[in-house]
Amino acid sequence: MVKGKTQQIIDKTEPTSVEKTITIIIFILFGLPLIVYPFVFLANIMSLASYKTGNEPLFLKFISGLFLMSSTLYPLSYLIPLVKYLKKKNYFLILIPIIHLIIVILSFIGWMKLDL
Repeated sequence: MVKGKTQQIIDKTEPTSVEKTITIIIFILFGLPLIVYPFVFLANIMSLASYKTGNEPLFLKFISGLFLMSSTLYPLSYLIPLVKYLKKKNYFLILIPIIHLIIVILSFIGWMKLDL
């Protein structure tokens, strides 16, 4: 029996060398922020412990809290998909750190624009 193109695509379980290389490069690039993470973590702790007047707008509290929590939790959203990728080779997992870093950047930009 001759397999159709659809069946051949479904049966494809081994990633190509190009897919492996791209995935490795993406994981390395999105691992680079972990180099400065100890300083980010220290700054986040100081920001969380800082004095609050209570007169801050609710949206500013939300955006700053979103930035502080998302930047603090970035190593988890990087390391957990990395470990799972190494076990299962699921390419969907590389999207998690990308999406998380986009949230961190957007919340930082929002916080800086609102804090002016």
